[in-house]
Amino acid sequence: MALPLNIIAVRHGESEGNLINSRARVGDQTVFEIPGFPERHVSQWRLTDVGREQARAAGEWLRHKAIAVDRGYVSFYTRAMETAMFLPEVPWIESPYLREQMWGDLTSLADKDRVGEYQRSLKARETQPFLWTPPGAGAESMDEYFTKTVDRALDTLSRSCGSMSVVLVTHGGWLWGLRHRMERLPQEELMRLRASDDPHEHIHKCQIIHYTRCDPWSGQDTAKIQWVRSICPWDPSLSSHEWREIRRHMYSRADLSRLVNAVPQLVK
Repeated sequence: MALPLNIIAVRHGESEGNLINSRARVGDQTVFEIPGFPERHVSQWRLTDVGREQARAAGEWLRHKAIAVDRGYVSFYTRAMETAMFLPEVPWIESPYLREQMWGDLTSLADKDRVGEYQRSLKARETQPFLWTPPGAGAESMDEYFTKTVDRALDTLSRSCGSMSVVLVTHGGWLWGLRHRMERLPQEELMRLRASDDPHEHIHKCQIIHYTRCDPWSGQDTAKIQWVRSICPWDPSLSSHEWREIRRHMYSRADLSRLVNAVPQLVK
């Protein structure tokens, strides 16, 4: 079994939740009082007007700059489906494996409430963010989320789409999981990228991450995915757009020593 010839993964456009949370982070907590928003499930957030423009730009880029795709998979969240409506017409399959991470009690909370009520838990997150589980029923650690969604999606693609080119419409957290798995990113590199101030290292709304088994220069197909490029269609300055070869990280003894010694020995 082989992964598809091309995997073109697209983050959804700006959603109602994205906009409200960004306003809250600069002090506007009244947005959480918008009628209907507190009761709306996170899976039912619509795109904003800006989000629809971002999705339209992604669709135009895919139609004119990318290869033709055979099949589409879309998260069952409303904002992902709405984004898919603007992309090239393909047979779409709703996939539960493309959903967003479950955040338990932290879902839809204002930042001030997260800090006030869950300060101890958020402090634990700083120690080991990859394994930290948010408080509340159904919450998932990053590691658990990637295993339950990204790994299962890739297994489905390898069994069903080996000779195809597919487009996936999903969420920012899921795309970080895809990068972690496809590029074999070490945990510390994954966390560095997520916290980076370099816009080229972010996953923006409607960002497109394109993985391929076809050599971009020779056109020759290979047995495994070896190249990746990242595109932000609505603002090209935010991404490199350049193909690069995936070079999977290998640890030296010095690397292992550095990681081990970064954790103080508490018991002699």
